[in-house]
Amino acid sequence: MTNVPQTDHVDVQIKDCLEDMISNLGQQGFRHAHAPYYEKIQSDSNKPLYSRSTSFTRLSTMLALVNLKARFGWSAKASLNC
Repeated sequence: MTNVPQTDHVDVQIKDCLEDMISNLGQQGFRHAHAPYYEKIQSDSNKPLYSRSTSFTRLSTMLALVNLKARFGWSAKASLNC
């Protein structure tokens, strides 16, 4: 008789535990854990790209660049060579 490992059962248990941990964290816990990031995003959403800019903020410019990178499949290495 051969001994077959029960990896499927373990994988399901781990997945369930991870889902429970995420749901227990909740929205408030997630915000609290990532508060510095939210503050930076809020700050960058109000900060103009340059002193006389009325159309572009730091955040809107970064989002536009990330959108271009995703749309045209630019790699991280290509981004650094600009």
